Order: sequence, then structure tokens, then C-alpha cells
Amino acid sequence: QTPRYYAQRAACYGGIDSNERAIVDLNEAIKLDPMNAEYIFRRSIGYQLLKNYSKALNDANGAIDLKPRNPEYLLGPAQIFYDTKDWVAEIAACSKCIQYNPAYATAYAMRGEAKKNCGDASGAQRDYARAISLGYRE
Repeated sequence: QTPRYYAQRAACYGGIDSNERAIVDLNEAIKLDPMNAEYIFRRSIGYQLLKNYSKALNDANGAIDLKPRNPEYLLGPAQIFYDTKDWVAEIAACSKCIQYNPAYATAYAMRGEAKKNCGDASGAQRDYARAISLGYRE
């Protein structure tokens, strides 16, 4: 079997809330294609949905190591930090994403939310305004 088929079946499992089975298939895909950042990132999402945040963060960072300028991958740790309510780390992860992708509206919106949660209303307002100006839509 090819790694793509494992990854496709993993997506189907994820779609039916069987994240454990999705991770098993993604493990197989990664064994066959260990440099595939997409498979690693998708496994990170599976771990995140299972609330295994240490493995999720490890995989999110692994995907970034392979594709350091991919905005979706760069925002992966921020999404994990959002779940764990680590607002300071979320702000840092969003800022890193913005550094490489200054027109990525979602990163500004997420950073604005984290700043709001930290009590930085003016910083949050600036980030929300920037996200809106870039066409952010939920």
C-alpha cells in the first residue's frame, strides 16, 4: 500500500470521529513517507482532538521543521495553545506565523483573541482590525 492510501483512509476515520484509527493509519503513512509534512500535521490534529497536547505539539513542530513557511503549519501550535489556554505561547506562535506570512488574516484574528484573553484590549483591537482589513471571515 502507498502512504497516500493510508492518509486518505485516515481522513475518512477523522470524518467519523475515529481519531485513534486515523492516527494508526497516519503512523503507517509516515513510516512509508517520513518527510511528508502534511501527514505529520494531520496526525498533530488527531492528537489535538484526542487532547494529547504534547504529541500534538511535537507533530505540529515536526511539520514546521519540514515546511517552515507554511502558514497552516505555523498556526498549528497556536491552535494547540488555544486549547490549553496558554495565551502567551499562542501569541508567540501567531506572531511567528505573521512574521513569515504578514497577510494571513487568521493569524491576526487568533492573536487578537489571545491578547484579549491576556487583558491586552488595545493590542487585541489592533489585531482584529488588521484581520478585518485582510478580509478575515470566520
